[in-house]
Amino acid sequence: MIQRVDFINPTKNFALTENIDKITWNINQFDHIKENINQQKLNNKTGVTCIAVVGKWICVYQSKVKDDEGTRMTFFDFRVDIESLEMAIFSPKTTDGIKKLQREIDKVFNSNYDNVDLTLAEVYEEIVEENLFVCTDDNIVLAKAKALGALPIIESLREGDKVKVSLVDERIKVENRQIVNAYALIHFGGHGPEKHHENGFTYLKIYDVLNNLDKVDTFSKAIENAGGKFSRAFFMEKFTTDKLN
Repeated sequence: MIQRVDFINPTKNFALTENIDKITWNINQFDHIKENINQQKLNNKTGVTCIAVVGKWICVYQSKVKDDEGTRMTFFDFRVDIESLEMAIFSPKTTDGIKKLQREIDKVFNSNYDNVDLTLAEVYEEIVEENLFVCTDDNIVLAKAKALGALPIIESLREGDKVKVSLVDERIKVENRQIVNAYALIHFGGHGPEKHHENGFTYLKIYDVLNNLDKVDTFSKAIENAGGKFSRAFFMEKFTTDKLN
């Protein structure tokens, strides 16, 4: 089972998301969480707090009743001291409830229950492996290419081209830290004015490439398998600390 988040701390025992699409996707994976939230929204006038256990994680959902502003889903390993997690700010009542739940889980937990993983992938991305994602939705890939200024490059194919690949970096801020995501935007043949739509557009993405340089080899091999050709020296040059900072 997968739950999607926007931030995972370096020790990988705390994560959160405020992305409504991801929160909705997460909730829909667990009927008991969805039912609890819906019931609370019927009975409460202001806010909703739902605490649930998913695998080794204690999940805390918090939102207003009337709108989605400020909605947050927090995950933390049940074995950590929640008061040591600076970003996990809960009311005293919620904190007491979490601590009680931690004690109860500790009595019965075993490794077979550790069956829920967290990912930084977007809801429209499939997971190749940790922090390496793929998207095959034409519209989303084209929108990303446009946002990254690569649309004119990726849209055009010369006569006889079977595939075109554009490598583009994306700089974003996560929890006040700038990270670089590496994209391979791929256009398969069959999209000329008089050609039948055959394969379409895809992107491969390494999330936070500077801290995931071990993914570059898999990334490059996936591009080669798609038909793209780049020299090994090019990749070694592009994915250096100097280039990515």
